[in-house]
Amino acid sequence: IYSINLDPDRPTKFTKEIAVYYPWTPISIAIDWIANKIYICDTHNQKIDIMEIDGSHHSIVISQNLTAPLDIALDPTRGLMFFTDNDNIDRALMDGTQRTTIVSNYIYKATGIALDFVTQRLFWCDSQLDQIVVVNYDGQERHTIIRGSTKVPSPVRMTVFENYAYWTDSTRQGVLRLNLYNNTDIEILYRERRIIKEPRSIRTVHSLRQPIVFNPCSGNNGGCQHMCVLTRNGDQNSFALGYRCACDIGYQLSDDLRKCTKIEEFLMYSQQKFVRGIILEPKLTGFTDAIVPVVSRSARFVGLDFNARTNHIFYSDVILDVIYKIKVDGTGKENVLASQNEGVEGLAHDWISNNLYYIDSRKGTLNVISINNSTHRRILLKNLKRPRAIVVHPNRGYIFYSEWDRPANISRAYLDGTNVMIFHGVLLGWPNGLSIDYDNDRLYWCDALLDHIQHANLDGTDVKTINSPRIKHPFSLVIHR
Repeated sequence: IYSINLDPDRPTKFTKEIAVYYPWTPISIAIDWIANKIYICDTHNQKIDIMEIDGSHHSIVISQNLTAPLDIALDPTRGLMFFTDNDNIDRALMDGTQRTTIVSNYIYKATGIALDFVTQRLFWCDSQLDQIVVVNYDGQERHTIIRGSTKVPSPVRMTVFENYAYWTDSTRQGVLRLNLYNNTDIEILYRERRIIKEPRSIRTVHSLRQPIVFNPCSGNNGGCQHMCVLTRNGDQNSFALGYRCACDIGYQLSDDLRKCTKIEEFLMYSQQKFVRGIILEPKLTGFTDAIVPVVSRSARFVGLDFNARTNHIFYSDVILDVIYKIKVDGTGKENVLASQNEGVEGLAHDWISNNLYYIDSRKGTLNVISINNSTHRRILLKNLKRPRAIVVHPNRGYIFYSEWDRPANISRAYLDGTNVMIFHGVLLGWPNGLSIDYDNDRLYWCDALLDHIQHANLDGTDVKTINSPRIKHPFSLVIHR
């Protein structure tokens, strides 16, 4: 993201650059001119970021349930943000809370949105349905301003000012204007085919587009150590501006809700194309991302583990058949193993020897590889029957794994693959998600066929079952404290 002073007397050499240390695609930005923040739609990682205007602090304001955020608009005078996501338009407070969908019908690809702060209306252009539509901030009072492939063939982004709507059009390759109260006349304001190709964002620059109101963050940054973020005070019918503190990625609010402390523990999970980490016990709703999400549009992430000492995450992609490692801050991504495995659905890291154990479900093998030297790898067990989950207990020198073929079983072996012992007398369907309670030396697992959770001693005795109507096709679990 670049910034430059609008003063024509300032030379362009004063252009500033805001960058991040991980891959991203900042497809759209919006400025909070009251508290001096930048909001960014990152389509690569499918999230919305917030930064200080100079890039000094950075957090994730929304990352859950986003698939294709394309554009974002802010009304800082009321603490609201609006954004497009696939075939929806959502509204939320500017701290990411109280999110709700306000438009979901007869909308296909809303590529651009714009706000009229005076009338509290939202405009959007749809590049697939070839139309420009307006609603109020609640998604009501809908009205189609103009429609048709001959009038708005491919609107990309738009803005509004006074009586006019302006938009860029990828078919007409230019900037167009329409009088909102006389929508029969469309003007082509600018089109220079030698200069403009694939026009994108558009803004009207005028002081009226950024009305000034009291900034609740103006006094000592609201007392916040990192970021002071605008939101709304009071109930849902109130539009009184308020604020809250937010922390950089990797930090969380302290008990005083002002200072930030480094995140020492968080919950990590894989979900098809994502690996995410969320704060276990957040002090406030929102800003719960503990790490930069690991995202790939062509992946299916399944196996997952970590090394707390080196701050590395290990994860497997069963589509590309690759095992990766990456730092929790999103840097240092490396291949641990590629093209040597087929369907790694279980990973387990031995933090004492720094070895990584993994299940190859297609070949039916249990393998180990040295993280210190990836050329040192070995097949420990062969001819396994649909192996799935794996976990290690380095303090006891054990490795546990499950097999799904009838009869399904859970087995224990030494870390070198010897002394295999099968758990007997346990009724199993599809045993998944092996996890260890290291304090009490208990092995836990979930069963995706029988829909329950069980745990036992490390030798398979004293089996206990946890039943709940909420347990439906459990895939994985972890024991915390």
